[in-house]
Amino acid sequence: MNKEQYVEYIEHFNNKRYDAVTSYFTPDIIVEYFTNLTNPNEPPRTLHGPQEFIDSYKDLHEHVREVLELRDFMVDGNLLFA
Repeated sequence: MNKEQYVEYIEHFNNKRYDAVTSYFTPDIIVEYFTNLTNPNEPPRTLHGPQEFIDSYKDLHEHVREVLELRDFMVDGNLLFA
């Protein structure tokens, strides 16, 4: 992924185009959240597949405004830092 593609991903995320966001994922994606800051005693949460990601973020964005903002961007082989 180059910087222009990552900026496009951010635009999809910030505009709640969840299907476009998850088009960057593999079908077997697993997203792990190790802590819930509102209740740190809850066990880690794991999302399996793009649809669980979409459902989770639709619910989250009903209650909070979340925006991705790109500052630094570096790519080295198959590693990306943003």
